[in-house]
Formats: sequence, C-alpha cells, structure tokens
Amino acid sequence: MAISWNKNLETGIQIVDSQHKSLVDKLNEFFEACIQKKGKEELMDMIKFLESYVVFHFKTEEDIMQRNKFPGYLKHKAMHDDFIKEFLKIKDRFEKEGTTIELVNNTTKFLTNWLIEHISKVDKQLGNLK
Repeated sequence: MAISWNKNLETGIQIVDSQHKSLVDKLNEFFEACIQKKGKEELMDMIKFLESYVVFHFKTEEDIMQRNKFPGYLKHKAMHDDFIKEFLKIKDRFEKEGTTIELVNNTTKFLTNWLIEHISKVDKQLGNLK
C-alpha cells in the first residue's frame, strides 16, 4: 500500500513539504520491506528510524506554529502526541510479535490513513502561515 506523493499533500511550506516527502519515501520503504518479509531486525531498524524522524518532523512543524502564533497549535500538537503514542504501541508489538500478517496489515493501514488524512487536512492549514 504505497503512498503516492501528490499536490494534495503539499502545504506550501518548503521545509515541511520536504520532510513530508522524506517521510513518505521512508514509509514506502518500510511497506516494501514488510511485503518482502524482511527480518524482524531490519524492520525494527526501520521502525526506530521512523520514530526518530517523526519526532524530528513534528518538532519542526510545532516550532513553525509557535513562531507564527498558529491558533490551532495545541490541537495540532495533541494530534502529534496521540500519533506518537500509537506508533510506540506498534513498535512494541513488532518487538514482541515480530512481523505477523495482521500486524503488518494493520500498521500499513494506520500509517497510510493517518499520514494522508493529517497532511491533506490538518497540515494543509499551515500553508496559511506563509
């Protein structure tokens, strides 16, 4: 379930769009590794990278929102915090269960749906800060 980058995912803020594209690329690499049934160690390395990149990216967005006194900052940050909590649960399941078909399918759906929904509807509002 690869994510295709398109104009609907652009916020118009270069650094945010660049990081989103990188995140999409890394998620697609993760999805492909799952399809190819790569080993648990390789997938855990990818999950750990995604975790650190997501935290880094959310910090970038949150800094932009704070600098520009974005009115929806607290709600937006809460969404980021909730995502990180869910992602940590996924990471924990991968560590404990390995790459079960159910976990891979649920993870793929969750990450794809959340990312597309969040960027296209929530992050898009950041474009108004330009």
